[in-house]
Amino acid sequence: MRQIDVPQTLDDPPIVLIFDAHQLGIVIGGMALGILVEQLIIMTIVGAVVSKIYTKYSDGKPAGFVRHALHFRGVPMLGRRYPHGLDREFRP
Repeated sequence: MRQIDVPQTLDDPPIVLIFDAHQLGIVIGGMALGILVEQLIIMTIVGAVVSKIYTKYSDGKPAGFVRHALHFRGVPMLGRRYPHGLDREFRP
């Protein structure tokens, strides 16, 4: 049986069952898209594969790396409208 690490701080991603919330969110997003295009099973499998690729890509990187990489390439980021708690100055 594999040991599951429980988040110890507020910055750790929440765990749903045995999955990260990010992983589960990608799969559920694939399911929602599958319902819209009437290809539920195919899009759920695509969501699971994308989730696996995302996990392999982001495991060795620091927290927030994928978000920063997307922002750097011009993808608009939604959410987090407040500054990070460790930022020393606020620039709008």
